[in-house]
Amino acid sequence: MGEISADTIRNVKTEYVRSIIKETPWERRSRIQYLVSLERFILNDWVVHGYAGAMLRHQIRSNSTAHRCIVEELVRCDWLPEERKATIQRIYQAYLEEIQTQEQEDIELDRETRLADRLADEEALKAWTEAGGL
Repeated sequence: MGEISADTIRNVKTEYVRSIIKETPWERRSRIQYLVSLERFILNDWVVHGYAGAMLRHQIRSNSTAHRCIVEELVRCDWLPEERKATIQRIYQAYLEEIQTQEQEDIELDRETRLADRLADEEALKAWTEAGGL
């Protein structure tokens, strides 16, 4: 993500990120860079480009608390127009639905994989027995 700049720190929009800055030593500033990027990502309707954007999308899945807290604060703030707040909330809801769908697909895939493994084991056992195995 690169180094964090003074302007980046000064332009933090949410109290959530500011509170974490207050708790974070300089040596761990990469955490703040991530949160600032997440904040910007949310404010820009998730539009990012290239490899860095793909990595950020992946990291978001591992930090749903920060994502939720930033969204919740932004949709309550006074400085954003209501239309922007509604868009942020709509995109977040779509994101949550996407995660839920992915989790359901993962559960189904796991179930299918376990079934296939069990059937393969049963077939192998049958072949073993037919071959005279104990």
